[in-house]
Amino acid sequence: SLLAIEMEKIANAKTYLKRLYEHRLYSSEAAYFIGQLEMSEKNYSQAEEWFKHVTSGKYTFEAYLGLVMVYAQQKKFDQAFALLDHPSANDNLHKNKQQSVDVLQVKAELYVQIKDYQKAYKTYTQALELAPKNPDIRYSRAMLSEQMGHLDLLEKDLHKIIKDNPKDSQSLNALGYTLTEKTTRYQEALAYIENALKINPNDVAILDSMGWVLYKLERYSESLSYLKRAYDKDPDPEIAAHYGEVLWVSGNTQQAKIIWNKALKKDPKHDILLAIMTQYLGSNDAKNNLSGQKK
Repeated sequence: SLLAIEMEKIANAKTYLKRLYEHRLYSSEAAYFIGQLEMSEKNYSQAEEWFKHVTSGKYTFEAYLGLVMVYAQQKKFDQAFALLDHPSANDNLHKNKQQSVDVLQVKAELYVQIKDYQKAYKTYTQALELAPKNPDIRYSRAMLSEQMGHLDLLEKDLHKIIKDNPKDSQSLNALGYTLTEKTTRYQEALAYIENALKINPNDVAILDSMGWVLYKLERYSESLSYLKRAYDKDPDPEIAAHYGEVLWVSGNTQQAKIIWNKALKKDPKHDILLAIMTQYLGSNDAKNNLSGQKK
């Protein structure tokens, strides 16, 4: 069954696992993996049932969190929080520090999803009190700080991560990109992004950040070079938005429209893409002003 999963033969994997489930010794283990497969295919009701069959063994905690995520994916947040806050579950968690951290991390992510940012920040902080050296939680709290408009808190957390691990390219890039977007400290931002690019020279997000900060520094030719590399690797709508803007400002408005049009078909509601298109096309309904659609 595990080999079938590796080979992406999911139907075969389910067949083997259901046969394995009939053996009492392996029933919980099999149920967990079936739940995971159903979850990956967005069969949430089936995933819920299988996770509930995990009643013993080494995957009980993972199945518990899996069930929480099943509810979250269906926007059943009340049920997800009820499960996370259930007294019996919490009694067991207090005996295991790592599991307590995992639960707090999941709970914070759910608060972010429902846009209760204050509770999310508080919960990430509680998790960090238990695991102060966990860079993933600190990074998540930093990104949340940006959403809340607290640039100082974002910088504090990202600087802490970078101090502990100077080769953390994700944090270097996040710091550089945020400074590019939210401030005029472009030279400082450039230094962080350059360091990230040295560590991970082919990372699409870093290539995009480098192109974007060079654009802010009015180094358009260099900017286009990096943005084209990023776009060729991944025509993500945000990258397309940046690439199109620099093309437009550089005088290649027709190519900018082509890039934006392709991205818009991929994601018609992408906020950053629509904002940039509206800015340059001069309409609140940017989609209707693209060459080749209504003109």
